[in-house]
Amino acid sequence: MSQAGKKIGAFNVLAEIGAGGMAVIYKAEQPALGRLVAIKELRKELATDASIITRFEREAKSVAALAHQNIVHIYDFVNRGDSMFIAMEYVRGHHLYDLMNRVDRVPPTSLRSSPCRPHALWSMPITAAWYTAISSRRTS
Repeated sequence: MSQAGKKIGAFNVLAEIGAGGMAVIYKAEQPALGRLVAIKELRKELATDASIITRFEREAKSVAALAHQNIVHIYDFVNRGDSMFIAMEYVRGHHLYDLMNRVDRVPPTSLRSSPCRPHALWSMPITAAWYTAISSRRTS
């Protein structure tokens, strides 16, 4: 379902760009500052689970407290009661699966210089996921 035109706080949603088990990610614009942002929306069916709400809030606060070139900046945390959102820096880049289809392995330095700027805390899982996916692709 297209989310273009949806408003989340001061942000205008342009498109859905990803989804996972806990959240949906949107590309949006912040008209007041003329910039693109990524918005992570906690899935509505999970927004009533106290432990998941606590985890989502902790994620926003933890990442917002960090300052590093390989970690996206958090711009806002929106809690509407029935839904929760984290607005963060939008980073243009490549999807991991697209990259995996183009090369057989990741050179160790590419994680540090990649245009997708993986979250520093996710570097190890990304590397592990990469090699797991490559290995399973070779054995299938």
